[in-house]
Amino acid sequence: MPSIKVFYYGLFMDPDLLKQQGLNPDKHVIARLDNFQLLLGERATMIPMLGSEVWGTVMSLNEQEIKKLYSPPSVADYKPLKIECYTENGDKLNASTYILPEGYPLSPPKNADYAKKLLTICKKLNIPPFYCNHISAMVRAIENKGKAEK
Repeated sequence: MPSIKVFYYGLFMDPDLLKQQGLNPDKHVIARLDNFQLLLGERATMIPMLGSEVWGTVMSLNEQEIKKLYSPPSVADYKPLKIECYTENGDKLNASTYILPEGYPLSPPKNADYAKKLLTICKKLNIPPFYCNHISAMVRAIENKGKAEK
């Protein structure tokens, strides 16, 4: 069965997490997707945003593995989108990515757990430090909003 390159930007960017789910990703490549912005709620998604960028990994899975990965209710609404992303040295990669449909109602995060896990993965995979700092700022914003509501 042919494999499909996918750009992952949330927790799925961690190849170890995919392996724990019984999947067999190929070697991951750190990549950047231009003109998209990361949004965090209970999960991650992206929206088009000129001048923004999202960092993650590109890994290949076969079609059955992708269906298995996106079948749980928490991610079943994500839809594939064909994209062009770039490796750290500027090589262009054609891939798919999975995002929530435009206009999908996003719930704000109840706590910073997801964002903290994402930050840990970004550091583990050596995602560029400026992007880790961006995720870290998101963690602080989520935590501060929670304190303001109490």
